[in-house]
Amino acid sequence: MFSFSKSGISFFLMLITCATTLAQQDSLLLDSNTTIIGEIKSMDKGVLVIETNYSDSDFNIEWLEIKKIYTQSVFLTSLADGNRLVGKLRSNEDNSITITNREGVDEREVLISEIVYLQPLERGFWSRLDAAIDFGISFTKANNLKQFTLGTNLKYTEDKWSANINANLLRSTQDNAEDIRRED
Repeated sequence: MFSFSKSGISFFLMLITCATTLAQQDSLLLDSNTTIIGEIKSMDKGVLVIETNYSDSDFNIEWLEIKKIYTQSVFLTSLADGNRLVGKLRSNEDNSITITNREGVDEREVLISEIVYLQPLERGFWSRLDAAIDFGISFTKANNLKQFTLGTNLKYTEDKWSANINANLLRSTQDNAEDIRRED
């Protein structure tokens, strides 16, 4: 029969929590030899966004400031030559990155500067769907201005393609001016 003290059980639970938390984290080694641990959210236009446990807001890091990436996540990776690959990233000793497909086969070795876009990609339908709705109403006493705006965005990403739908609507009325009505 086993017996544990309260502190022993607390330590054991903390150890399990830390191990599972660290196992799900991504790590970046920067040119300054600084290591950042968190979850890579995206990389676009030369800026990588990473969420960490030790900050309320996400970090934005210049992509070319990164020396090495350590991750177990699957990414949709776009390269400068227009190719799109889906797989895990593995940093090599020569500062290149090997992209390994879902079956574990090395697809391609590239320089970090050749990667122009990264998006984490999970298998489920809902994890690949992004949607947003913006709604606004403004009233201004000067000129009796009334303005209504509505914006929507729907995006779905697959391994080899993505679809994006945007719709925007603007209605504006004010004294001594023609009404404005725009849709796109």
